[in-house]
Amino acid sequence: MLTSRQEQVLALIIQQFNKTDEPVGSKSLLQNSDLNVSSATIRNDMAALEKAGFLRKLHTSSGRAPSLKGYRHYISQLIQRKRSNHKLDIEFDSFETIVNEKTNKPIQKAHLVSELMSSITGYTTFVLGQNEEEQYFERFRLVKVDSNRYMGILITQNGDVGNQLFEISSPIDRDTLTVVNELINRELSGLTLNEAYQRLKLTMPLILQRHVGYQYDFSPLVDKARMQLMGHDYFVSGKEHLYQLIDHSMTPEAISSLMTLIDGTSQTYQVIEQTQEGVDVLFGYDLSPNVLDSINLLTGTYHYDNQRITLGVIGPITMGYSDIILLLDKAIEKLAD
Repeated sequence: MLTSRQEQVLALIIQQFNKTDEPVGSKSLLQNSDLNVSSATIRNDMAALEKAGFLRKLHTSSGRAPSLKGYRHYISQLIQRKRSNHKLDIEFDSFETIVNEKTNKPIQKAHLVSELMSSITGYTTFVLGQNEEEQYFERFRLVKVDSNRYMGILITQNGDVGNQLFEISSPIDRDTLTVVNELINRELSGLTLNEAYQRLKLTMPLILQRHVGYQYDFSPLVDKARMQLMGHDYFVSGKEHLYQLIDHSMTPEAISSLMTLIDGTSQTYQVIEQTQEGVDVLFGYDLSPNVLDSINLLTGTYHYDNQRITLGVIGPITMGYSDIILLLDKAIEKLAD
């Protein structure tokens, strides 16, 4: 548990480090803040913060830099407090203008706000819209294509059709094919696609083995259908700002991971769908340890009708969190109305 002054010292060190990218010493901290204590007191607080893992000491300097734990704590506190800042009133008014435009659909309004956020922050921003309308498994059919290839066909309650080609080493005769189709339809009909996926992945192979002597995994068919029917809408603004995140210290693996994150792959969607409703943060270290350590994603997630929409900002771990958190919070508040 940090004292109120230690909380203040940690916040000031992070703010100064983010501006200068230089380790912060006690003397520098006192010169650039309103702290009314002695340098020795600050050194004691910094030592306590370092011992608790919130700060780290760089070998090249007597100053301290924030650790990942320090950033986590600081950002968590900012998200909880969300103190107002009247300097952002113009930006807030711009959000209001976009949201009040009657001709724009909800996801289009999010796109426009994303572009505005990119212009304001100077970072790459994105929008991910996801259809949350529940889809139900109605019928499955496995059809033989040739000696070892079979087409799995899925039909939902809305009449949507999905298909997936499966290679099966042991040929399935006509009678066994009939049994497989009957078992899967009996077990899964009427379930949501998420429930059907879990059954096909975990229990159906065992049921099939009990009845036909082989385990078959047809879950990729339902997983593919889930992704298609979710109707992801992905939009990126300010890709040119990505170059600010790439420096000489980034490895080819890190650059590749960053580009994959931006490109809107299923991996990207899964990452973004981890975020909580409201303002949240995803640390690059958690996404790809020791590869994207210098990158963070701040996200704002809200629901509108049957859509889950996430507005996000991708920037360096040293970005100005306070204002961006306020901007995201205000943006999703307006867009959710």
